[in-house]
Amino acid sequence: MASKYAALTKHLNTLSEPVVEITFDEIDVIVDGIPLSARRHNAWWANSEKAHDHARSWLEAGRRATPRFDEGLVRFEVLNDVRRKKAKRDSDDFVDFPNNEVSLDGRPNVSSPRKKFGLSFGRSSLGAPRKKRLNTKGLEEITSRGFLRVCAIDIKRDSGGEPLEYLPQDRYDNPAGYKLNLHGEGPFCQFELPKLTDSAGVYAIVVGEEVVYIGECQNLSERYGPRGYGVVHPRNCFVGGQSTNCKINSRVLSLIKQELIPALFFVKEAGVHRKDIERDLVDLLEPSWNGRSS
Repeated sequence: MASKYAALTKHLNTLSEPVVEITFDEIDVIVDGIPLSARRHNAWWANSEKAHDHARSWLEAGRRATPRFDEGLVRFEVLNDVRRKKAKRDSDDFVDFPNNEVSLDGRPNVSSPRKKFGLSFGRSSLGAPRKKRLNTKGLEEITSRGFLRVCAIDIKRDSGGEPLEYLPQDRYDNPAGYKLNLHGEGPFCQFELPKLTDSAGVYAIVVGEEVVYIGECQNLSERYGPRGYGVVHPRNCFVGGQSTNCKINSRVLSLIKQELIPALFFVKEAGVHRKDIERDLVDLLEPSWNGRSS
């Protein structure tokens, strides 16, 4: 199997659901590029190692692939023999979710079990118990309010596909002797996103089924661009700078280093009500990244 597709195997092995749906854009991020034929032809997704080596990326994870070109995604289903072997091993790790929950891209999910996992920024903790209550209705709640998936949040990488990290605070002269803010230590990354809308509204960062951050903005493109979360400038690392930019940027980097793909959701709201929507959702969902002490 080509090394780039090993990343898809690893990603699928972290998922416990018997059926998962992953968009072509998300797969493109996971393996650092898929060919155009993967978005157009069933043959590329043939479930046979004899047909092509990259099929091993899902077959070795015990799944079969079914592309849905009209929906822009691929359905990966656990093979029956693998499902039977996993049933007892995973039984203690599952919690039941409502059948109408939605997947990463906002579509209804056919399976209700979801494996418990915690997120720890700075070290991988998949499989660790969550310290706060599971945000089980996050995606269901925001999609019911008109939020739409915009894109996966990806970052710049080196030629080998590894995230590029940097420490901008080292470039700040700091004659006043400011201390680093709560989130200013880094490391940080640079976002690499498609062109976003200039509209005002409320946005959400989603990991799996959990909404980890809710915010509002006057211009989504600027908020996630080089003057916002997309690039952390030296002064922002210190007290008095934009500490939220540091927090969001560094936590996105930590997720991607754990091979978790955050997704951006957004609903347009030009009026003053967007602050009310933000406040209401933060109170209801208690996203783990919101709050001054988080």
